[in-house]
Amino acid sequence: MLVFVVAVIGIEIVQEWKTDKTLRALKDLSAPRATVVRDGVQQRILSADLVPDDIMIVSEGEKIAADGFVLKSSDLYADESSLTGEAEPVFKVEKGKDASADRWRKDYCYAGTLIVRGTGFVQVDKIGSQTEYGKIGKHIADAPDRPTPLEKQTAHLVKWCSVIAAVFFLLVVAFTFFSVDHPALKARVIAFVLSGI
Repeated sequence: MLVFVVAVIGIEIVQEWKTDKTLRALKDLSAPRATVVRDGVQQRILSADLVPDDIMIVSEGEKIAADGFVLKSSDLYADESSLTGEAEPVFKVEKGKDASADRWRKDYCYAGTLIVRGTGFVQVDKIGSQTEYGKIGKHIADAPDRPTPLEKQTAHLVKWCSVIAAVFFLLVVAFTFFSVDHPALKARVIAFVLSGI
């Protein structure tokens, strides 16, 4: 049995190591990345490595990694529904060409939004928790933790089940105590407690 247990533990360790290795590879593969121009060279970097004033190159199908001004656009449309709730994509114009006083600017791209058409160059203005998307995440994290209606109903159900279980326990204990004809009190106590449980 000892050899068998050691073999099983060995297999578990190898499987765990392989799983961790695969998960690390997948995490690295799925980490958000951005294409930037630094020192005149186009590079693909992790979104976490973006800094203000980086120039991002955005194109169709990419999620924007930081808030920033549109420097150059070619038929650029962004889906900002994750922030504004607006279903229609927003046409993006170059910096300075948006004369509207709206909160959501047309010459500005927001982190967490999706480019649905076109390409453009975006100068990073805000990163991380300073972005509009980051502010929403911060508010969610700071929100008080209140029980949901489902949690309240589940707690209520658990209380009732506990009460019913206690009543049945007492009934079984009483029935067992009076029905066992064993003269020793210790044996009777053990029998009715085990029956009740």
